Amino acid sequence: MRETGKIKDIFKKFVPDKRKVASVDERVFDENNVIACEALSFAYRKSGPIFENVSFSVDKGEILTLLGVNGAGKSTLLNCIATLLTPKSGEIFLCGKSTKNMSVKEVARVIGYVPQVHNFAYAYTVREFVVMGRTPYIGAFATPRKEDYTKAEAAISMIGIEGLMSKAVTELSGGEKQQVSIARAIAQESTVIMLDEPTAHLDYGNQARTIRLVKKLSEDGYTIILTTHIPDHPIMLGGRVAVLEKGGTLTVGEPETLLTEERLSSLYGMPIRLIKEDSILRPVLYYNIT
Repeated sequence: MRETGKIKDIFKKFVPDKRKVASVDERVFDENNVIACEALSFAYRKSGPIFENVSFSVDKGEILTLLGVNGAGKSTLLNCIATLLTPKSGEIFLCGKSTKNMSVKEVARVIGYVPQVHNFAYAYTVREFVVMGRTPYIGAFATPRKEDYTKAEAAISMIGIEGLMSKAVTELSGGEKQQVSIARAIAQESTVIMLDEPTAHLDYGNQARTIRLVKKLSEDGYTIILTTHIPDHPIMLGGRVAVLEKGGTLTVGEPETLLTEERLSSLYGMPIRLIKEDSILRPVLYYNIT
């Protein structure tokens, strides 16, 4: 049974008083939400709160970029949504159902997670690694079926890395590892693909190719949530941006209105200018190093 009604009831009771809450997404929580986070708070045992009372929603096919400086808590928030960490308080809804009432397999059928760091313990071939994305649909003691390999190979083709099919994952470059992990998330047939700092450790060319791939996935109907500390990314990707500041304040909005020179300068602790460049139809960030 869907819990959308419960989301609406919670939202009506949730008064966005800035003296009491760190954030609230002004867009109404409704049945269009693939993800809805209500008043989330998280703290590690030996530290203070990472974020408090964070609320926002993400619709089907939308891109949401979590932007913040290093150590702001972006990855922690992403891991809470993916149920890899348990919030101190609050609730997360996936397709209208509370994650508190969902099994690991049910969550995996909604969320495909691409981690920031790829440490491969075994020399699986790319084909073997990508078919692991089919785990939510395979029994505990069963092996992948022909249709699972077919879907894995289709995901590999979609990314355009057929040439890596038989290569060991331990022999891949950083950019190739990122592509293979995204292919596995596609093979998982999840509604949402989450990427934690997807351009970290990549050279400039692979960064551009990864951002282009993320944009294409959104155009193909996937819901995308990614973390980044680079403000160019939400500007290039469009969709919506959620700015997470140290201290746990989260502000959600459109990149063109939220990412002002004043906000970015405050966020990064240095003067930043936004210069409109008509030839690429978007603003370009500029800062002086002298």
